[in-house]
Order: sequence, then C-alpha cells, then structure tokens
Amino acid sequence: MLFTFRSKKKIKQLSLLFILLLFNLPSYAQKGCIIVYSTTSFGNRVYTKSLGTFTECNGYSNVEQFDPNVYTDFSATCTVTPNPLGLVISSNYRNCIVSSSCGVKETFVVDNCPIDSYIIVLLLLITGVACYFIRKNRPAVLS
Repeated sequence: MLFTFRSKKKIKQLSLLFILLLFNLPSYAQKGCIIVYSTTSFGNRVYTKSLGTFTECNGYSNVEQFDPNVYTDFSATCTVTPNPLGLVISSNYRNCIVSSSCGVKETFVVDNCPIDSYIIVLLLLITGVACYFIRKNRPAVLS
C-alpha cells in the first residue's frame, strides 16, 4: 500500500496539511509595469526591471522604460490589485514603457488562483485517506 497510517495523530496532521494546501494559494506583490492595450484589456506580465531611463509614450513624458526580458507571468484568470484598467483614468496612466508598448507602473498584488498545480498533491492526499478508511473498515477475512 502507498500510505500506512499508524495513529489518529497522523490522520489529523495530514488533514491539517490538506487544509493548509487548499487555503494557502500563493499571492505575491510585484513592483513593475503592466502593458495596457486599451481601456478594456491588459497584458499578463509584470515587467519588473527598470532600465533607469525615461522617454515619451502616447503624449506622456517622463515615462520609465522597463526591460522586456525580465518579467513575471500570471494567469488571465487571476486577480490583480490594483486593477491596471482602473489606473488608466488616473494621473499615472502611461507612466512606463516596454519596447514600444505603454503601460502603468505600480506595485501589483497578483493572487495566483489556478489550482491546477495542486491537483497531484490533492489526489495523493485524498487517495491516501481513502485507502486508510477502506483498509480500516474492511471486514476480516475468515480462514
């Protein structure tokens, strides 16, 4: 058998681990630039390395340039706070540029919401607990 449990304490420990995995989906803050394509869409990357130089973009001056090769991807289904589209109407709209695309610079908090990377761990935990209960409740075989 893949898992064997010798005490109720181990079951409680694994249950706690399982609960922590469910509720401990990572979120992280990234200071950088997100490209804004229009008032309704933005890119799925936070460009994090400033080149330390400034230029113009779409009529805005003093726009900070960012390295297009240094970024953090995030899923389109994740929540980004503050919403880059909400920054479009504020005074810091178009305050960064990556290559020739303009965007907004801010400290963004990205909640990494896809649970796909946890599926294998969840399946192993559920299988182990199920095997334990099946083995524990199986009637003894008469010889």
